[in-house]
Amino acid sequence: MTSLLTALVAALCVSTVSSEIMPQADFNLQAMAGKWYLIGFATNAQWFTNRRASMKMGTAVFTPTADGDLDMSYASLTPDGSCWRMNGLAQKTEVPGKFTYTSESWENQNDMRMVDVKYDEYALAHTIKTKEGDITIVNKLYGKVVICHDATLSHSIVNVCSSSVGMQINAILFDRPWI
Repeated sequence: MTSLLTALVAALCVSTVSSEIMPQADFNLQAMAGKWYLIGFATNAQWFTNRRASMKMGTAVFTPTADGDLDMSYASLTPDGSCWRMNGLAQKTEVPGKFTYTSESWENQNDMRMVDVKYDEYALAHTIKTKEGDITIVNKLYGKVVICHDATLSHSIVNVCSSSVGMQINAILFDRPWI
């Protein structure tokens, strides 16, 4: 499992390079349904630097709609011990596995692609976020089960990500669930 996790996280980092990342060719919306654990995160967003140390593994529940959209519900623990929640509806596009949505909370436009999914194990989402002309990339690694790892893996991933893409990438693998 560690080698699979390492390979997926490398993909997590490398996918920050291009805005032409395509969704998985055989994407199955119905198979995405259910609870997922957010086990990894990589981004070039500045806000992440300040919040990284306090972030915990959270959960996402994906629910396909009858129209082919994706209802998303997120929850995680905040530093003060309260529960942070966010809900949204990602609207389908003509490309299976590619969705768009507007975040009311963050006031940004989002282009999300499910780039690598093994439905009973993991899902890698690549999201291009645009706000007032600024573009940031957020890649999330979800797992169907909680994966614990050595904390040094997170530090090595940051180094690999930063050197491989030529820009500052911040990454984290969560080492313990809050649930």
